[in-house]
Amino acid sequence: MDTLGKHVVVELSRCQNIEYYDNEKNLQNLLLETVDIAKATLLNIHISKFQPVGITATVHLAESHISCHLFTEEKYVSFDIYTCSSDNSIYEAQKHFVQALGAQLVNNLYITRGIVQVDGGRHMESFME
Repeated sequence: MDTLGKHVVVELSRCQNIEYYDNEKNLQNLLLETVDIAKATLLNIHISKFQPVGITATVHLAESHISCHLFTEEKYVSFDIYTCSSDNSIYEAQKHFVQALGAQLVNNLYITRGIVQVDGGRHMESFME
């Protein structure tokens, strides 16, 4: 089946490595490592820190995006990576990000995105069947 991308949505709970919470530079370095492992092309990165705590980041890629939201007090992180690349390296990138945060509970959702070719025409295919 031809697809236009892979999307991984991850919820991380009980994250133990606090050096990423509320530290923009550490988070930026982790995201840049994640981009490299995903074999993606960085366009730009934007990180916003909130008061009194919390941090959010979006990474624009030529292939699509990465986003994460860190909830310091809850030791919770939401993370997603979406790429139109046929390469499976986003799964290694996801694993790296999760391990770096030291999450004790992880919930992953893997989504195949895209329009597929059928009989020479283009249509949306339901992946729910």
